[in-house]
Amino acid sequence: MKRRVLTALLTCSLILAAVAAPSVVLADDYDQQIEEKNKEIDDLQGKQASVQAEIDSLESEVSGINEKAQNLLAEQQELDEQSKQLEKEIADLQNRIDQREEAIREQARDVMFR
Repeated sequence: MKRRVLTALLTCSLILAAVAAPSVVLADDYDQQIEEKNKEIDDLQGKQASVQAEIDSLESEVSGINEKAQNLLAEQQELDEQSKQLEKEIADLQNRIDQREEAIREQARDVMFR
């Protein structure tokens, strides 16, 4: 009877070892796959952070460029106004010159005919 119990116990142990061994191996495979996926996720999160930092930098640069463009447009408008004012002053001065030349001619005629 001891022999039968021992044989049955040995048989059960062998069967249990045969069934349990693959599940331990499968668990190790799943753990390894989970670890690999976690590494991939970490790598992708790192890349995402790097890309986001680059986007933020570019947005800051674009903002600076837009501000410079606005300043340049305002300066251009101011220069256009100054240019129009100067053109008006030039036209006024030209009229005064023409009037003065005419007055000088009349004075010259008066002097010559006296």
